[in-house]
Amino acid sequence: MVTQSLDGIEFTLAESTDLEFIRQYGRVFRVFDDHDSGNISFGIDAGDQKLFIKLAGIATTEAVVSAEAAIANLRAAEAVYRDLKHPHIVELLDVIEHDPWFGLIFAWNEGTLLRRVNQEDFARFRALPLIQRLDALSQVIEVMQHIHNSGYVAIDIYDASFLYDFEQGVLTVCDLDVCARQPFINTMGRLWGSSRFMSPEEYELGATIDEVTNVFTLGAVAHLFLGDERTKLKDDWEAGPALFEVATIATSPERADRYPTIAAFAAAWSQASTR
Repeated sequence: MVTQSLDGIEFTLAESTDLEFIRQYGRVFRVFDDHDSGNISFGIDAGDQKLFIKLAGIATTEAVVSAEAAIANLRAAEAVYRDLKHPHIVELLDVIEHDPWFGLIFAWNEGTLLRRVNQEDFARFRALPLIQRLDALSQVIEVMQHIHNSGYVAIDIYDASFLYDFEQGVLTVCDLDVCARQPFINTMGRLWGSSRFMSPEEYELGATIDEVTNVFTLGAVAHLFLGDERTKLKDDWEAGPALFEVATIATSPERADRYPTIAAFAAAWSQASTR
C-alpha cells in the first residue's frame, strides 16, 4: 500500500498513481479511498461551488473488482444518474475522460452519511425528534417512487446511501450506481448490497427484482430510521404499533405478503401515521 496526498489530504492506494490532474478541478478537501467498488472519490472546492468526483480504474486497496470492471460499471452509472434527476438524488454535472480512467462529476451535497458504523453521526440522527425522522423517510419514499416511475429498480440501497443535512433537514440519496432497468432478473445469486436491507429474492438466482423488492427495501429503511434494521423487532421500534405493522408487512420474506407497489406502501404508511 502507498500513502499519497493532494492539497495536503492523505489517502492510500494499492500502488503509486499520479493523480495531479484532479487538481485542475479545484482544491481537494476530502478523499474517500475505501470503496470496494474500485472507485476513489474526491471532495473538490472549485471556488464558486463544491464538487464530488468519483473516479474509476485506480488501484484502490479495498477493490473487489478489476479496474476494467470498475470503469465499465461507472460508465453504465452515467445513464442512471442522467435518467434519475430528482431534488433528493445527487446531481450529475459532467464526466471525466482521462485515459485510462473514467469519472463522474457531481454537485457536492452537504450532509452526513447515515451509516450505523459511524456511531456518533448515526446516534445524532436517531436522537432527532420522531417527526424529523419520519420526514426523512418520506423523502426516501418519494425517491424510490421516482426511481420506479423512471423505469428502474433500486439495488444496493443501504445506510451509506443516505446523506442527511442536519441544518436543512434535507435527505439526499447517493450511490445509485447499480440501479437497473426494469424488468431485472437476478443473474448473480447474491446481489450487491448489505444483508440488513436485502430481500430473499436478492439472494436467489433467476428471481425477479422489481417494485415488490423495493417495498422490502423501504421497510428496512424504516427500521433503520425508527427501529433496528438488523433485528426488525418491535422492542427496538420507536414509532408506534401501527407504523411497525406497515414496516413488518413490507419486510415479509414472502413477496406475496408484502405491499404490491411502492404507492400501496406509501398509502398504508400515511394512513398508519394518523393512528
